[in-house]
Amino acid sequence: MHMPSDSRPSAPPVISSTPSTSLAIVIAAMLLLLAIPALRPFLPVDETRYLSVAWEMRLSGDPFHLTMNGAPYSHKPPLLFWLINLIWSFTGPSAYAARLVGPLAAIAVIGLTGLLAHRIAPADRGLPLAAMAVLAGTTGFLLYGGATMFDALLTIWVLLGIGAIWRVGQGQRGAGPWLVLGLAFGFGVLTKGPVIFLHLIPVLLTVRLWGVTPPTLRDAIRGLAVALGIGLLLVAIWLVPLVLGADASFLRELLWDQSADRMAGNMGHGRPVWYLAAVLPALIFPFGWSFAIWRGIPAAVRADGAGRMLAIWAVSAFVLFSLIGGKQLHYLLPELPAFAILAGRALPAGQRSIVLAFLLPLIFALVALAASFGLVPVKGMEGAIGPLWVLLLGTLAFLALAAAAFRLPLPTGHAIAGIGTALVATLILSASGIGDRLDPTPMGERLKSAEAGGLAIWKGDYQAEFNYAGRLTAPLAVFTDPAPLASWLAAHPEGTVIAPILAPPADVEPASVLPFEDRLWGFWPAPTLISPGSAPAD
Repeated sequence: MHMPSDSRPSAPPVISSTPSTSLAIVIAAMLLLLAIPALRPFLPVDETRYLSVAWEMRLSGDPFHLTMNGAPYSHKPPLLFWLINLIWSFTGPSAYAARLVGPLAAIAVIGLTGLLAHRIAPADRGLPLAAMAVLAGTTGFLLYGGATMFDALLTIWVLLGIGAIWRVGQGQRGAGPWLVLGLAFGFGVLTKGPVIFLHLIPVLLTVRLWGVTPPTLRDAIRGLAVALGIGLLLVAIWLVPLVLGADASFLRELLWDQSADRMAGNMGHGRPVWYLAAVLPALIFPFGWSFAIWRGIPAAVRADGAGRMLAIWAVSAFVLFSLIGGKQLHYLLPELPAFAILAGRALPAGQRSIVLAFLLPLIFALVALAASFGLVPVKGMEGAIGPLWVLLLGTLAFLALAAAAFRLPLPTGHAIAGIGTALVATLILSASGIGDRLDPTPMGERLKSAEAGGLAIWKGDYQAEFNYAGRLTAPLAVFTDPAPLASWLAAHPEGTVIAPILAPPADVEPASVLPFEDRLWGFWPAPTLISPGSAPAD
């Protein structure tokens, strides 16, 4: 490719992309996704919770009635936990094996994004690899995709559903696309509940705005009924056995309360309507920080029905989730393929472009440098920042990534910045004291050694952080009232009580202390709490 000559040292990078470059970006991202579970510990509170739910499924042998620390768990459906246990049936309860579910789903998403790009724009032979490279080089996608969470898995079903809806809009008749849409509905609900409909229904409802040969209203209603029926049959595989063995209050919480409360923001993550707009740049870094891409996206949207469909997919989900009370940035992960395909279409070759993507790694470099001088306080983790060599190497690495984003052509420079930022951030977390403080394994192992006598936690908002980490075979008793704790101590004279040392169960020094997250946890053997003068604290 011919590059315009320009000898100015501060000239912005040329936009240049080749299939080999895009393929290298995709391979590098896939390798990083597979490496993330080996590079860092599983983190509280999400990963620890989900691994513990999967662990308790393994212990109970019951794939339908989920529990967390022995109590019924209604916040998520079972598919992620089924997949973890499927892997464990071959590997045993390996943490790395369990944590591969998210990365493998993310790798599948990269491939499916390329397939969707080919389906909606078959004449643009370079688009599938370009879209895959944009998605693979997006830092937020790599960090969330490398985690043991639901969003990458959900994105598979969103892509499957979008592909089916596209076929409907292009005039394909018969039951085929609707059956595929039904599979997407069903597996989506089994992954994360009815939220799958927020990602797919707006695209289906607007088919006349982008479809070449949209179905008649009658055909659409009939097809949607088929899709919903297929989805319901899939969900029934889990729901029917669950209903037969659950009480009415649990079913109400599962089927209605938790969804309604999430929409209202009553289950945590309640945030203002502008929240997603404020944090969206972090999710679409680095390609969303390019003026060249944003200049090209309006034309990519107006070009044809595919562009309009992608825009409706991305924008409708953004608006709907903004209006919902409870929201998190990663709720928009299923829309990243839409952005990636649009960005792939918008990449003009052989032009210079002003970029801002160097700013984020530059900011991270300055933060790491400031932390090396003790200028970045982290409440509750004083002394955990460091060691110094990790912060200094991190500073240099982020500076190199900033230089790559500024000087190298798109998409290479941006992809290096995106993949590199995810890698360096992961390595700093793993090698620093913060990683040690977030690792639940030491606490879990200490609890495992005391499990035979019984375990209890005092005044803790316990989210099963230690059940899988310690491979515990019984739940911890959780107490917030001194009278039940006193009864438990009498029944478990060899037991152990844990609590944050700032909220002790009694005016007695703990036998040992371990750090976890932003606090120190004490371990009190039962005899020290049932001796005279050591009544549980109010």
